Amino acid sequence: MKRHLTIIKKLKLSNIGLIFIISLIILLSFITLNLFNSITQKAIDSSEKTNEIIEFSQIIDNYLSNKTTYNYLNNNILYNSDNNNFINQTKEDIDTIEKLRTENIQLEKELTDLTLFSTTQSNKYIEETSNNLAHRNKRINISKLERLVIQSANENSNSNYKIKILFLKLKGNIKIKTELYEFLDAMIINSKNDEQRLKGTTFAKLPTLAKKANLRIKEIAIQYVSNVEKEMSLKNKSQKKTENYIENIMNSNVYFTKINREKGIKTLSVFTIIILLISIIIVVYNYLLSKLLNNFISKTANNIIEVAQGNLTIKIDENLIKRKDEIGNISNSLQKMIFQFNTIITQIATTNQQISDASNQLSSASQ
Repeated sequence: MKRHLTIIKKLKLSNIGLIFIISLIILLSFITLNLFNSITQKAIDSSEKTNEIIEFSQIIDNYLSNKTTYNYLNNNILYNSDNNNFINQTKEDIDTIEKLRTENIQLEKELTDLTLFSTTQSNKYIEETSNNLAHRNKRINISKLERLVIQSANENSNSNYKIKILFLKLKGNIKIKTELYEFLDAMIINSKNDEQRLKGTTFAKLPTLAKKANLRIKEIAIQYVSNVEKEMSLKNKSQKKTENYIENIMNSNVYFTKINREKGIKTLSVFTIIILLISIIIVVYNYLLSKLLNNFISKTANNIIEVAQGNLTIKIDENLIKRKDEIGNISNSLQKMIFQFNTIITQIATTNQQISDASNQLSSASQ
């Protein structure tokens, strides 16, 4: 312990150490509170983002399952700066799906128009020929070829009805596309065969129109199926992307919490070690200071008792005298006081001796 510091300064130094510990504890509390608030805010933000994405995904699911319209989806999307990138990317997929659906609506309408036109043409011919067959005079003018054409026209009408049925099934289950394709291929082959049989006749135009319609219907079916498959792929992609995004938000929150927890533990450990070290230093410091004061007070009290009992030969400890603090000042003052007492007593003894000698001289002279 340095001797040039005064006792008051040493006591103040101890108090400064205590204040420093209190300051560290307050700082530690502040840092811990900030970490807690940061983790809490991150959890709140993560929850809000997750709820927003869940709400957004529900709107998307409703649209994909045809429970809501595209316009409703656009009007009810809530944009947030944290989720804008994800929402915009998903919205691009939804826009593509809407285009595919719009195109399929047009394809379906065209298919309906083609089958209706083909059926109408066939039914018209069947009706006209049937009326002629029913007429007594006109019946004899109906050729065998016309009778065969009635059969082909009837098959064409039935085939168009079956196309409609298969297409309706296709809308509910894309897996029956092969059945539809095979049926259309059979119709195209039949149309080609009829075209060859009726070539050069007045009915040659009918199978040619049927073949053209069937080829276009197959193109429509293939394009329709392709659009549906693309839509299903985009649906799966959108759902997977949403799941991954929510999982990333959760993982980010867990990672953030873990990092801040580790940071908090590390900070707490550092502060705890610093506080313990400073506390140990202060305890040792106060112990040495109290021991010093106790030794000094004990020695000084004994010296004063010795002086009070008339012992002026005592010597103050040189180590105490050499100190530059209050202990040194008191020790020096006590040493000087003993010296002064000795001087005074010596002077008194000398004076008494002189008086005694003078008295003896006067007594001798009087005799």
